[in-house]
Amino acid sequence: MPADRHLENATAALVNELTLLPLAVRVLRRRPIHIVMVDPLFPPLRPLLERAARWLVARGARWLIDSFPEDRDTWNFPNRIFSHDVLAIIEPWQNRFYRFDRADSDRRHGYALKLLVTNFVNRRYVAAHVLAKAVGHAPGMPILGLSPALDGVARAWLGSDALGTAKPAQGPVRLINLLSSLFGLTAAAAFALIRLRPSVRPVPVFVLADHDSGSGDLHLLKEFQAGGEVALAMRNRRALTGCAREDLELRHFLVTDGVFDPAGALAMIGEAISDSLDLFRRYGDMEPALFHQLALLPYRRALLRGLFNRCRPKFFWARDDYNVEHVIRRQELNRIGAPQYGLNHAIQGICILLPQTRYVSMDVYFTMGRAFHPYFRDSWAKDMVLRPVGGYQFSRAYFQRPRRRTNGILFMARFATGEAEFVRAVRMTAQAFPDRPIWIQTKRNYPSEAVTSRFTEECRAGLANVSLRSEKVYDMILDPEIIVTDPSTIVGETIQLKIPTVVLDVIPEQKTSIFRSFPRLCVTNAEDCVARLRGLLDGTVPFDPAAYGELIDLAERPISDAVLAEMGLAAAQTSSDRSSLP
Repeated sequence: MPADRHLENATAALVNELTLLPLAVRVLRRRPIHIVMVDPLFPPLRPLLERAARWLVARGARWLIDSFPEDRDTWNFPNRIFSHDVLAIIEPWQNRFYRFDRADSDRRHGYALKLLVTNFVNRRYVAAHVLAKAVGHAPGMPILGLSPALDGVARAWLGSDALGTAKPAQGPVRLINLLSSLFGLTAAAAFALIRLRPSVRPVPVFVLADHDSGSGDLHLLKEFQAGGEVALAMRNRRALTGCAREDLELRHFLVTDGVFDPAGALAMIGEAISDSLDLFRRYGDMEPALFHQLALLPYRRALLRGLFNRCRPKFFWARDDYNVEHVIRRQELNRIGAPQYGLNHAIQGICILLPQTRYVSMDVYFTMGRAFHPYFRDSWAKDMVLRPVGGYQFSRAYFQRPRRRTNGILFMARFATGEAEFVRAVRMTAQAFPDRPIWIQTKRNYPSEAVTSRFTEECRAGLANVSLRSEKVYDMILDPEIIVTDPSTIVGETIQLKIPTVVLDVIPEQKTSIFRSFPRLCVTNAEDCVARLRGLLDGTVPFDPAAYGELIDLAERPISDAVLAEMGLAAAQTSSDRSSLP
Protein backbone atom coordinates (compact mmCIF):
# COMPACT_ATOMS: atom_id res chain seq x y z
CA MET A 1 0.00 0.00 0.00
CA PRO A 2 1.47 3.45 -0.85
CA ALA A 3 2.81 5.45 2.05
CA ASP A 4 0.25 8.24 1.64
CA ARG A 5 -2.67 5.77 2.09
CA HIS A 6 -1.20 4.59 5.38
CA LEU A 7 -0.84 8.18 6.53
CA GLU A 8 -4.31 9.46 5.70
CA ASN A 9 -5.94 11.04 8.78
CA ALA A 10 -3.02 9.82 10.92
CA THR A 11 -1.13 11.60 13.69
CA ALA A 12 2.65 11.42 13.85
CA ALA A 13 3.97 11.26 17.40
CA LEU A 14 7.12 11.25 19.46
CA VAL A 15 6.77 9.10 22.55
CA ASN A 16 7.79 10.95 25.68
CA GLU A 17 6.60 11.39 29.24
CA LEU A 18 3.99 14.02 28.27
CA THR A 19 2.61 12.34 25.16
CA LEU A 20 2.34 8.79 26.49
CA LEU A 21 -1.10 9.10 28.09
CA PRO A 22 -2.73 10.97 25.15
CA LEU A 23 -1.25 8.39 22.78
CA ALA A 24 -2.58 5.50 24.82
CA VAL A 25 -6.08 7.04 24.76
CA ARG A 26 -5.96 7.57 20.98
CA VAL A 27 -4.72 4.08 20.30
CA LEU A 28 -7.41 2.53 22.47
CA ARG A 29 -9.94 4.57 20.48
CA ARG A 30 -8.39 3.14 17.30
CA ARG A 31 -7.12 6.44 16.02
CA PRO A 32 -4.28 6.02 13.48
CA ILE A 33 -0.95 6.81 15.19
CA HIS A 34 2.48 6.71 13.55
CA ILE A 35 5.37 6.75 16.05
CA VAL A 36 8.36 8.74 14.80
CA MET A 37 10.71 7.83 17.63
CA VAL A 38 11.01 7.44 21.37
CA ASP A 39 12.31 10.83 22.56
CA PRO A 40 12.33 11.08 26.37
CA LEU A 41 12.47 14.41 28.15
CA PHE A 42 14.29 12.70 31.04
CA PRO A 43 16.62 10.14 29.37
CA PRO A 44 16.84 7.69 32.32
CA LEU A 45 13.18 6.87 31.54
CA ARG A 46 14.01 5.71 28.00
CA PRO A 47 13.71 1.94 28.77
CA LEU A 48 10.25 2.49 30.24
CA LEU A 49 9.15 4.60 27.27
CA GLU A 50 10.48 2.05 24.79
CA ARG A 51 8.38 -0.63 26.48
CA ALA A 52 5.40 1.71 26.31
CA ALA A 53 6.00 2.30 22.59
CA ARG A 54 5.99 -1.44 21.96
CA TRP A 55 2.71 -1.64 23.91
CA LEU A 56 1.23 1.06 21.67
CA VAL A 57 2.36 -0.76 18.52
CA ALA A 58 0.91 -4.04 19.79
CA ARG A 59 -2.44 -2.27 20.07
CA GLY A 60 -2.54 -0.72 16.65
CA ALA A 61 -0.03 2.10 16.42
CA ARG A 62 2.58 1.90 13.64
CA TRP A 63 6.20 2.93 13.42
CA LEU A 64 6.44 5.76 10.89
CA ILE A 65 9.53 4.24 9.28
CA ASP A 66 7.42 1.22 8.24
CA SER A 67 5.62 3.48 5.75
CA PHE A 68 8.96 4.20 4.03
CA PRO A 69 10.75 0.87 3.50
CA GLU A 70 13.17 2.57 1.11
CA ASP A 71 14.62 4.38 4.16
CA ARG A 72 14.83 1.33 6.44
CA ASP A 73 18.53 0.72 5.84
CA THR A 74 19.36 4.35 6.62
CA TRP A 75 17.21 4.16 9.76
CA ASN A 76 19.21 1.13 10.92
CA PHE A 77 22.56 2.66 9.92
CA PRO A 78 22.11 6.41 10.44
CA ASN A 79 25.60 7.33 9.20
CA ARG A 80 24.32 6.78 5.66
CA ILE A 81 22.43 10.08 5.96
CA PHE A 82 25.75 11.96 6.12
CA SER A 83 26.03 11.59 2.34
CA HIS A 84 23.53 14.48 2.17
CA ASP A 85 26.09 16.75 3.90
CA VAL A 86 23.49 17.60 6.53
CA LEU A 87 25.78 19.31 9.05
CA ALA A 88 27.13 21.75 6.47
CA ILE A 89 23.54 22.75 5.61
CA ILE A 90 22.09 23.05 9.11
CA GLU A 91 25.12 24.29 11.04
CA PRO A 92 24.28 28.01 10.81
CA TRP A 93 20.83 27.27 12.28
CA GLN A 94 22.27 24.90 14.89
CA ASN A 95 24.89 27.34 16.15
CA ARG A 96 22.40 30.21 16.25
CA PHE A 97 19.51 28.26 17.82
CA TYR A 98 21.66 26.76 20.56
CA ARG A 99 23.42 30.06 21.24
CA PHE A 100 26.99 29.00 20.62
CA ASP A 101 27.95 32.63 21.21
CA ARG A 102 26.77 32.11 24.80
CA ALA A 103 28.91 28.98 25.05
CA ASP A 104 31.98 30.92 23.90
CA SER A 105 32.00 32.81 27.20
CA ASP A 106 31.85 29.58 29.22
CA ARG A 107 35.46 28.42 29.56
CA ARG A 108 34.61 25.42 31.72
CA HIS A 109 31.73 23.80 29.86
CA GLY A 110 31.13 25.79 26.66
CA TYR A 111 33.20 23.55 24.41
CA ALA A 112 31.60 20.42 25.84
CA LEU A 113 28.20 21.95 25.14
CA LYS A 114 29.06 22.45 21.46
CA LEU A 115 30.06 18.79 21.14
CA LEU A 116 26.94 17.61 22.96
CA VAL A 117 24.65 19.78 20.83
CA THR A 118 26.20 18.61 17.56
CA ASN A 119 25.86 14.94 18.50
CA PHE A 120 22.35 15.47 19.93
CA VAL A 121 21.13 17.11 16.73
CA ASN A 122 22.94 14.56 14.56
CA ARG A 123 20.93 11.74 16.14
CA ARG A 124 17.77 13.35 14.74
CA TYR A 125 18.83 13.68 11.10
CA VAL A 126 17.14 10.50 9.90
CA ALA A 127 13.97 11.08 11.90
CA ALA A 128 13.72 14.58 10.41
CA HIS A 129 14.12 13.13 6.90
CA VAL A 130 11.39 10.51 7.43
CA LEU A 131 9.00 12.87 9.21
CA ALA A 132 9.32 15.47 6.44
CA LYS A 133 8.53 12.78 3.85
CA ALA A 134 5.43 11.83 5.81
CA VAL A 135 4.22 15.44 5.92
CA GLY A 136 4.89 15.66 2.20
CA HIS A 137 2.61 12.65 1.64
CA ALA A 138 -0.03 13.91 4.07
CA PRO A 139 0.03 17.72 4.24
CA GLY A 140 -1.37 19.05 7.48
CA MET A 141 -0.52 15.89 9.44
CA PRO A 142 -0.57 16.69 13.19
CA ILE A 143 2.67 15.97 15.03
CA LEU A 144 2.32 15.21 18.73
CA GLY A 145 5.34 15.89 20.94
CA LEU A 146 7.45 17.54 18.23
CA SER A 147 10.77 18.59 19.79
CA PRO A 148 12.61 21.83 19.00
CA ALA A 149 15.63 19.86 17.72
CA LEU A 150 13.61 17.73 15.30
CA ASP A 151 11.59 20.70 14.08
CA GLY A 152 14.71 22.81 13.62
CA VAL A 153 16.71 20.14 11.76
CA ALA A 154 13.86 19.42 9.36
CA ARG A 155 13.27 23.07 8.48
CA ALA A 156 16.93 24.11 8.33
CA TRP A 157 17.80 21.15 6.10
CA LEU A 158 14.70 20.51 4.02
CA GLY A 159 13.00 23.90 3.92
CA SER A 160 10.96 26.13 6.19
CA ASP A 161 7.74 24.35 5.20
CA ALA A 162 9.16 20.82 5.64
CA LEU A 163 6.82 20.10 8.56
CA GLY A 164 3.96 22.29 7.44
CA THR A 165 2.24 24.22 10.22
CA ALA A 166 3.41 21.93 13.04
CA LYS A 167 5.02 23.63 16.03
CA PRO A 168 7.29 22.26 18.78
CA ALA A 169 5.48 21.12 21.89
CA GLN A 170 5.64 23.22 25.04
CA GLY A 171 6.34 21.83 28.48
CA PRO A 172 7.73 22.62 31.94
CA VAL A 173 11.30 22.87 30.62
CA ARG A 174 12.97 24.50 33.62
CA LEU A 175 11.26 22.19 36.11
CA ILE A 176 12.42 19.10 34.23
CA ASN A 177 15.91 20.57 33.87
CA LEU A 178 16.03 21.31 37.59
CA LEU A 179 15.36 17.62 38.23
CA SER A 180 18.18 16.73 35.83
CA SER A 181 20.50 19.14 37.66
CA LEU A 182 19.69 17.50 40.97
CA PHE A 183 20.15 14.07 39.38
CA GLY A 184 23.63 14.95 38.06
CA LEU A 185 24.69 16.66 41.27
CA THR A 186 23.51 13.76 43.41
CA ALA A 187 25.37 11.27 41.20
CA ALA A 188 28.61 13.28 41.48
CA ALA A 189 28.36 13.73 45.23
CA ALA A 190 27.36 10.12 45.85
CA PHE A 191 30.29 8.84 43.80
CA ALA A 192 32.78 11.00 45.71
CA LEU A 193 31.38 9.76 49.04
CA ILE A 194 31.14 6.10 48.04
CA ARG A 195 34.76 6.14 46.83
CA LEU A 196 36.01 7.96 49.94
CA ARG A 197 39.25 6.57 51.47
CA PRO A 198 41.26 7.74 54.49
CA SER A 199 44.16 8.59 52.20
CA VAL A 200 45.01 8.31 48.52
CA ARG A 201 48.35 7.48 46.93
CA PRO A 202 48.17 7.54 43.10
CA VAL A 203 49.93 4.83 41.09
CA PRO A 204 52.33 6.59 38.69
CA VAL A 205 52.33 5.26 35.11
CA PHE A 206 53.94 6.46 31.90
CA VAL A 207 50.80 6.13 29.74
CA LEU A 208 47.21 5.56 30.75
CA ALA A 209 45.30 4.54 27.63
CA ASP A 210 41.59 4.73 26.94
CA HIS A 211 40.49 1.27 25.83
CA ASP A 212 37.29 -0.25 24.56
CA SER A 213 36.66 -3.73 23.17
CA GLY A 214 38.57 -3.07 19.93
CA SER A 215 42.22 -4.09 19.60
CA GLY A 216 43.34 -2.09 16.57
CA ASP A 217 45.84 -0.02 18.53
CA LEU A 218 47.20 -2.61 20.97
CA HIS A 219 50.47 -2.74 19.05
CA LEU A 220 50.93 0.96 19.93
CA LEU A 221 50.58 0.22 23.63
CA LYS A 222 53.36 -2.32 23.36
CA GLU A 223 55.68 0.32 21.96
CA PHE A 224 54.65 2.88 24.58
CA GLN A 225 56.16 0.53 27.15
CA ALA A 226 59.56 1.84 26.05
CA GLY A 227 58.89 4.84 28.30
CA GLY A 228 57.60 2.99 31.33
CA GLU A 229 54.46 1.30 32.57
CA VAL A 230 51.36 1.42 30.41
CA ALA A 231 47.97 1.00 32.08
CA LEU A 232 44.47 0.85 30.64
CA ALA A 233 41.41 2.93 31.46
CA MET A 234 38.67 0.47 30.55
CA ARG A 235 35.35 1.87 29.34
CA ASN A 236 33.69 -1.37 30.45
CA ARG A 237 34.55 -4.90 31.45
CA ARG A 238 34.12 -6.15 27.88
CA ALA A 239 37.19 -4.13 26.95
CA LEU A 240 39.35 -6.77 28.62
CA THR A 241 38.59 -9.18 25.77
CA GLY A 242 40.97 -7.64 23.26
CA CYS A 243 43.82 -7.57 25.75
CA ALA A 244 43.33 -11.22 26.68
CA ARG A 245 43.22 -12.19 23.01
CA GLU A 246 46.57 -10.52 22.37
CA ASP A 247 48.12 -11.76 25.62
CA LEU A 248 48.70 -8.17 26.71
CA GLU A 249 48.90 -8.14 30.49
CA LEU A 250 48.56 -4.56 31.66
CA ARG A 251 47.35 -3.01 34.84
CA HIS A 252 43.82 -1.79 34.20
CA PHE A 253 41.23 0.40 35.84
CA LEU A 254 37.53 0.84 35.19
CA VAL A 255 36.46 4.46 35.00
CA THR A 256 34.46 3.85 38.19
CA ASP A 257 37.55 2.68 40.11
CA GLY A 258 38.52 6.21 41.21
CA VAL A 259 39.07 7.24 44.83
CA PHE A 260 39.04 10.41 46.94
CA ASP A 261 40.61 11.37 50.24
CA PRO A 262 38.41 13.46 52.56
CA ALA A 263 39.73 16.82 51.34
CA GLY A 264 39.46 15.75 47.71
CA ALA A 265 35.91 14.48 48.16
CA LEU A 266 34.83 17.71 49.84
CA ALA A 267 36.42 19.78 47.05
CA MET A 268 34.80 17.60 44.38
CA ILE A 269 31.35 17.96 45.93
CA GLY A 270 31.85 21.72 46.20
CA GLU A 271 32.80 21.93 42.52
CA ALA A 272 29.85 19.75 41.54
CA ILE A 273 27.47 22.10 43.36
CA SER A 274 29.04 25.15 41.73
CA ASP A 275 29.07 23.56 38.27
CA SER A 276 25.46 22.36 38.55
CA LEU A 277 24.26 25.81 39.54
CA ASP A 278 26.25 27.43 36.73
CA LEU A 279 25.01 24.98 34.10
CA PHE A 280 21.40 25.51 35.15
CA ARG A 281 21.85 29.29 35.18
CA ARG A 282 23.38 29.35 31.71
CA TYR A 283 21.51 26.58 29.91
CA GLY A 284 18.43 25.74 31.97
CA ASP A 285 16.17 26.90 29.15
CA MET A 286 17.42 24.21 26.72
CA GLU A 287 15.25 21.27 25.76
CA PRO A 288 15.35 18.72 28.58
CA ALA A 289 16.84 15.73 26.73
CA LEU A 290 19.87 17.84 25.79
CA PHE A 291 20.19 19.58 29.13
CA HIS A 292 20.25 16.21 30.87
CA GLN A 293 23.55 15.47 29.12
CA LEU A 294 24.92 18.79 30.35
CA ALA A 295 23.67 18.09 33.88
CA LEU A 296 25.74 14.90 33.94
CA LEU A 297 29.03 16.74 33.29
CA PRO A 298 29.78 17.20 37.03
CA TYR A 299 29.33 13.44 37.48
CA ARG A 300 31.61 12.70 34.52
CA ARG A 301 34.19 15.05 36.01
CA ALA A 302 33.98 13.26 39.35
CA LEU A 303 34.62 9.91 37.67
CA LEU A 304 37.69 11.23 35.88
CA ARG A 305 39.14 13.07 38.85
CA GLY A 306 38.72 9.98 40.99
CA LEU A 307 40.45 7.88 38.33
CA PHE A 308 43.44 10.21 38.24
CA ASN A 309 43.58 10.11 42.04
CA ARG A 310 43.96 6.35 41.67
CA CYS A 311 46.32 6.32 38.67
CA ARG A 312 48.53 9.31 37.80
CA PRO A 313 49.69 9.20 34.15
CA LYS A 314 52.49 11.19 32.59
CA PHE A 315 50.55 10.97 29.29
CA PHE A 316 47.01 9.92 28.44
CA TRP A 317 46.25 8.15 25.14
CA ALA A 318 42.68 8.90 24.00
CA ARG A 319 40.72 7.26 21.21
CA ASP A 320 37.25 8.71 21.90
CA ASP A 321 37.35 12.03 20.06
CA TYR A 322 33.59 11.73 19.49
CA ASN A 323 32.63 11.52 23.19
CA VAL A 324 32.18 14.50 25.50
CA GLU A 325 34.31 12.73 28.12
CA HIS A 326 37.45 13.62 26.18
CA VAL A 327 36.78 17.35 26.66
CA ILE A 328 36.35 17.07 30.44
CA ARG A 329 39.23 14.59 30.64
CA ARG A 330 41.65 17.01 29.04
CA GLN A 331 40.76 19.63 31.65
CA GLU A 332 41.31 17.17 34.48
CA LEU A 333 44.60 15.92 33.00
CA ASN A 334 45.93 19.44 32.50
CA ARG A 335 44.98 20.15 36.10
CA ILE A 336 47.57 17.56 37.21
CA GLY A 337 50.11 18.55 34.56
CA ALA A 338 49.53 15.70 32.10
CA PRO A 339 48.69 16.10 28.38
CA GLN A 340 46.04 14.21 26.46
CA TYR A 341 47.16 12.74 23.14
CA GLY A 342 44.33 11.75 20.83
CA LEU A 343 43.90 9.59 17.75
CA ASN A 344 41.69 10.27 14.76
CA HIS A 345 40.66 6.89 13.40
CA ALA A 346 39.36 7.59 9.94
CA ILE A 347 39.33 9.54 6.73
CA GLN A 348 35.72 10.64 6.45
CA GLY A 349 34.50 9.02 3.26
CA ILE A 350 30.77 9.70 3.18
CA CYS A 351 31.06 13.47 3.65
CA ILE A 352 33.58 16.08 4.78
CA LEU A 353 31.94 17.70 7.81
CA LEU A 354 31.34 14.71 10.05
CA PRO A 355 29.30 15.67 13.14
CA GLN A 356 31.06 13.26 15.52
CA THR A 357 34.45 14.93 15.03
CA ARG A 358 33.32 18.53 14.60
CA TYR A 359 34.51 19.43 18.10
CA VAL A 360 37.75 17.85 19.31
CA SER A 361 39.95 18.99 22.19
CA MET A 362 43.27 17.22 22.66
CA ASP A 363 46.70 18.56 23.53
CA VAL A 364 48.11 16.72 20.51
CA TYR A 365 45.86 15.16 17.88
CA PHE A 366 47.30 12.52 15.56
CA THR A 367 45.48 12.36 12.24
CA MET A 368 45.98 10.24 9.14
CA GLY A 369 46.70 13.24 6.94
CA ARG A 370 46.21 16.98 6.78
CA ALA A 371 43.62 17.34 3.99
CA PHE A 372 40.76 17.67 6.50
CA HIS A 373 42.47 20.18 8.75
CA PRO A 374 41.25 23.35 6.98
CA TYR A 375 37.62 22.19 7.24
CA PHE A 376 37.77 21.67 11.01
CA ARG A 377 40.30 24.24 12.21
CA ASP A 378 37.54 26.74 13.01
CA SER A 379 35.85 24.32 15.42
CA TRP A 380 38.69 22.18 16.80
CA ALA A 381 40.33 23.47 19.98
CA LYS A 382 42.50 26.43 19.01
CA ASP A 383 45.45 25.30 21.13
CA MET A 384 45.44 21.71 19.83
CA VAL A 385 48.60 20.58 18.01
CA LEU A 386 47.93 18.54 14.85
CA ARG A 387 50.28 15.76 13.74
CA PRO A 388 49.63 13.81 10.48
CA VAL A 389 50.93 10.26 10.99
CA GLY A 390 49.24 7.84 8.54
CA GLY A 391 47.21 4.74 9.32
CA TYR A 392 47.11 3.71 12.97
CA GLN A 393 46.39 0.03 12.27
CA PHE A 394 49.84 -0.64 10.78
CA SER A 395 52.52 -2.06 13.04
CA ARG A 396 56.22 -2.11 12.21
CA ALA A 397 55.94 -5.78 11.29
CA TYR A 398 53.00 -5.12 8.99
CA PHE A 399 55.00 -2.74 6.82
CA GLN A 400 57.49 -5.56 6.20
CA ARG A 401 54.91 -7.90 4.71
CA PRO A 402 54.87 -8.38 0.91
CA ARG A 403 52.16 -6.60 -1.07
CA ARG A 404 50.48 -6.91 -4.47
CA ARG A 405 51.04 -10.66 -4.26
CA THR A 406 48.67 -11.51 -7.11
CA ASN A 407 47.30 -9.95 -10.29
CA GLY A 408 43.79 -9.75 -8.79
CA ILE A 409 41.58 -6.68 -8.52
CA LEU A 410 39.74 -6.18 -5.24
CA PHE A 411 36.45 -4.24 -5.04
CA MET A 412 35.56 -3.04 -1.53
CA ALA A 413 32.09 -1.72 -0.67
CA ARG A 414 30.43 -0.30 2.39
CA PHE A 415 28.22 2.76 1.82
CA ALA A 416 27.89 1.87 -1.88
CA THR A 417 26.68 -1.66 -1.19
CA GLY A 418 23.60 -2.19 -3.32
CA GLU A 419 24.35 0.61 -5.81
CA ALA A 420 23.64 -0.50 -9.38
CA GLU A 421 26.62 1.38 -10.82
CA PHE A 422 28.96 -0.42 -8.43
CA VAL A 423 27.57 -3.74 -9.68
CA ARG A 424 28.10 -2.61 -13.29
CA ALA A 425 31.70 -1.67 -12.50
CA VAL A 426 32.45 -5.10 -11.02
CA ARG A 427 30.86 -6.93 -13.93
CA MET A 428 32.45 -4.79 -16.65
CA THR A 429 35.85 -5.19 -14.99
CA ALA A 430 35.44 -8.97 -14.86
CA GLN A 431 34.54 -9.01 -18.55
CA ALA A 432 37.37 -6.65 -19.51
CA PHE A 433 39.99 -8.69 -17.61
CA PRO A 434 38.81 -12.33 -17.83
CA ASP A 435 42.23 -13.72 -16.90
CA ARG A 436 42.38 -11.84 -13.60
CA PRO A 437 40.55 -12.79 -10.40
CA ILE A 438 38.04 -10.11 -9.39
CA TRP A 439 37.24 -10.11 -5.68
CA ILE A 440 34.42 -8.43 -3.77
CA GLN A 441 34.62 -7.47 -0.11
CA THR A 442 31.67 -6.04 1.81
CA LYS A 443 31.11 -5.05 5.41
CA ARG A 444 29.21 -7.95 6.94
CA ASN A 445 25.43 -7.43 6.86
CA TYR A 446 25.80 -3.75 6.01
CA PRO A 447 23.28 -2.27 5.53
CA SER A 448 21.46 -5.60 5.91
CA GLU A 449 22.05 -9.26 5.17
CA ALA A 450 19.43 -9.19 2.40
CA VAL A 451 20.98 -6.20 0.64
CA THR A 452 24.51 -7.56 0.94
CA SER A 453 23.57 -11.01 -0.36
CA ARG A 454 21.64 -9.59 -3.30
CA PHE A 455 24.47 -7.18 -4.12
CA THR A 456 27.20 -9.83 -4.14
CA GLU A 457 25.06 -12.22 -6.15
CA GLU A 458 24.37 -9.54 -8.77
CA CYS A 459 28.10 -8.88 -9.01
CA ARG A 460 28.97 -12.57 -9.47
CA ALA A 461 26.11 -13.99 -11.54
CA GLY A 462 27.46 -15.82 -14.58
CA LEU A 463 31.06 -14.62 -14.14
CA ALA A 464 33.58 -17.33 -13.33
CA ASN A 465 36.37 -14.95 -12.29
CA VAL A 466 34.34 -13.02 -9.66
CA SER A 467 34.32 -14.27 -6.07
CA LEU A 468 33.67 -13.06 -2.54
CA ARG A 469 36.46 -12.46 0.00
CA SER A 470 35.72 -12.51 3.71
CA GLU A 471 39.02 -12.79 5.59
CA LYS A 472 40.48 -9.97 7.72
CA VAL A 473 40.62 -6.73 5.74
CA TYR A 474 44.23 -5.94 6.54
CA ASP A 475 45.33 -9.37 5.33
CA MET A 476 43.15 -9.17 2.25
CA ILE A 477 44.41 -5.82 0.94
CA LEU A 478 47.96 -7.15 0.59
CA ASP A 479 46.89 -9.56 -2.18
CA PRO A 480 45.51 -7.52 -5.12
CA GLU A 481 47.46 -5.61 -7.72
CA ILE A 482 44.85 -2.82 -7.65
CA ILE A 483 42.07 -1.90 -5.21
CA VAL A 484 38.76 -0.29 -6.18
CA THR A 485 36.71 0.99 -3.26
CA ASP A 486 33.83 3.26 -2.42
CA PRO A 487 34.75 6.33 -0.31
CA SER A 488 36.26 5.12 2.97
CA THR A 489 39.33 5.20 5.17
CA ILE A 490 40.83 2.28 3.24
CA VAL A 491 41.57 4.68 0.36
CA GLY A 492 44.24 6.46 2.35
CA GLU A 493 45.56 3.32 3.96
CA THR A 494 46.13 1.48 0.67
CA ILE A 495 47.77 4.57 -0.84
CA GLN A 496 50.13 4.66 2.15
CA LEU A 497 50.96 1.04 1.32
CA LYS A 498 51.71 2.15 -2.29
CA ILE A 499 48.92 -0.03 -3.69
CA PRO A 500 47.25 1.58 -6.74
CA THR A 501 43.76 2.64 -5.66
CA VAL A 502 40.64 3.83 -7.46
CA VAL A 503 37.70 5.45 -5.67
CA LEU A 504 34.37 4.39 -7.18
CA ASP A 505 32.35 7.54 -6.48
CA VAL A 506 28.84 6.29 -7.36
CA ILE A 507 26.60 7.10 -4.39
CA PRO A 508 23.96 9.32 -6.07
CA GLU A 509 23.08 11.48 -3.09
CA GLN A 510 26.65 12.09 -1.90
CA LYS A 511 27.24 15.84 -1.91
CA THR A 512 30.88 16.13 -0.83
CA SER A 513 33.99 13.96 -0.69
CA ILE A 514 37.55 14.79 0.28
CA PHE A 515 38.72 12.31 -2.37
CA ARG A 516 37.33 14.52 -5.15
CA SER A 517 40.04 17.05 -4.27
CA PHE A 518 42.76 14.76 -5.63
CA PRO A 519 43.40 14.22 -9.37
CA ARG A 520 43.01 10.78 -10.96
CA LEU A 521 41.61 9.23 -7.79
CA CYS A 522 37.81 9.10 -8.35
CA VAL A 523 35.72 7.65 -11.16
CA THR A 524 31.97 8.10 -11.38
CA ASN A 525 30.79 5.25 -13.61
CA ALA A 526 31.61 1.71 -14.67
CA GLU A 527 33.10 2.69 -18.05
CA ASP A 528 35.55 5.14 -16.48
CA CYS A 529 36.45 2.56 -13.86
CA VAL A 530 37.48 0.03 -16.51
CA ALA A 531 39.39 2.71 -18.42
CA ARG A 532 41.26 3.78 -15.25
CA LEU A 533 42.14 0.18 -14.42
CA ARG A 534 43.39 -0.40 -17.94
CA GLY A 535 45.54 2.74 -17.74
CA LEU A 536 47.02 1.76 -14.37
CA LEU A 537 47.82 -1.72 -15.66
CA ASP A 538 49.45 -0.64 -18.93
CA GLY A 539 51.22 2.37 -17.41
CA THR A 540 49.45 5.09 -19.40
CA VAL A 541 47.88 6.36 -16.15
CA PRO A 542 50.69 6.56 -13.60
CA PHE A 543 50.03 5.91 -9.93
CA ASP A 544 52.03 8.42 -7.91
CA PRO A 545 51.47 8.12 -4.15
CA ALA A 546 53.23 11.46 -3.63
CA ALA A 547 50.22 13.17 -5.22
CA TYR A 548 48.18 12.11 -2.17
CA GLY A 549 50.57 13.21 0.57
CA GLU A 550 48.00 15.64 1.98
CA LEU A 551 45.40 12.88 2.22
CA ILE A 552 47.59 10.59 4.31
CA ASP A 553 51.12 10.65 5.64
CA LEU A 554 53.07 8.36 3.32
CA ALA A 555 55.95 7.37 5.60
CA GLU A 556 55.99 3.62 6.21
CA ARG A 557 56.40 3.66 9.95
CA PRO A 558 54.00 2.88 12.78
CA ILE A 559 52.41 5.95 14.26
CA SER A 560 54.00 5.05 17.59
CA ASP A 561 57.25 6.53 16.22
CA ALA A 562 55.62 9.96 15.98
CA VAL A 563 53.82 9.59 19.31
CA LEU A 564 56.97 8.52 21.14
CA ALA A 565 58.89 11.40 19.57
CA GLU A 566 56.19 13.75 20.87
CA MET A 567 56.71 12.19 24.28
CA GLY A 568 60.44 12.80 24.02
CA LEU A 569 61.44 9.19 23.35
CA ALA A 570 63.00 7.38 20.41
CA ALA A 571 60.98 4.66 18.69
CA ALA A 572 61.36 1.23 20.22
CA GLN A 573 61.66 -1.82 17.98
CA THR A 574 60.49 -4.21 20.62
CA SER A 575 57.53 -6.49 21.12
CA SER A 576 55.42 -5.06 18.31
CA ASP A 577 58.02 -6.27 15.78
CA ARG A 578 56.88 -9.78 16.58
CA SER A 579 53.18 -8.95 16.46
CA SER A 580 51.00 -10.51 13.79
CA LEU A 581 48.55 -7.64 14.16
CA PRO A 582 48.25 -5.16 11.29
